[in-house]
Amino acid sequence: MKKIILGLAVLPVFALAQYDYVPPFIPDFNVQSTMALSGAAYAAMDDDYDDEGDTATGSAKETKKAAAAKPVDLTITAGADDVDRVAGELAALYPAAGQAAAQEMYKQLFAYYEDDSDNRRTMGGALGTFLYGSYVAYHDLPLNDEAAFNRDYNSIVAHFDDAMRAHPATFAAIPAQDRKDAYVQMVMLGMQMIAGTKHYQDNGTTDAQLQAAAKRNLESILKIPADQVKVSDGRMRIR
Repeated sequence: MKKIILGLAVLPVFALAQYDYVPPFIPDFNVQSTMALSGAAYAAMDDDYDDEGDTATGSAKETKKAAAAKPVDLTITAGADDVDRVAGELAALYPAAGQAAAQEMYKQLFAYYEDDSDNRRTMGGALGTFLYGSYVAYHDLPLNDEAAFNRDYNSIVAHFDDAMRAHPATFAAIPAQDRKDAYVQMVMLGMQMIAGTKHYQDNGTTDAQLQAAAKRNLESILKIPADQVKVSDGRMRIR
């Protein structure tokens, strides 16, 4: 994400500060889809991950064999209608007076992500952006070092993307439309976490609601307390 920090500073996405509200991540997918995303997250975060007990993915040997036999195209192509609809659903969580601005904000954040050719248009890329963006916001990690952020971000996203590629049944378990919705929603909210953190740091402040939303984001997918998630050496792990 080579231009994220400097570029986000100029996006007019935080005129919504007057409403003092950041919506949490609220998955609208079915149970199987949420399980699949959780399984992919654990595969990327836990060096000792064994997915034999994960009903969404099957055994590690089987999924690796399937990946070798039939490569899975993980690219997500979301149309303008998908983006408008998901942005509207997230904006509906704001007070009525702020919904139009919120919808435009989410569309801008999504466009900004996709306009950067370095970013992965995959479920793993979106999941990594969502979780790492939430981790950054929850801990209010300093974003003044763009090179350091990009190094960690790219490494973490690559691990999530590789985990999804190594477990093709995880991807297949998510219905096609849910894949698009999950991709768009996680990109929008992950970018909001990063942009929000950058915005408040540039103004010398913090925002408790942004941090609370980030905590809910982590826990919605990982199903563990947010404080058990740790980033070190370019990896996100459960401690």
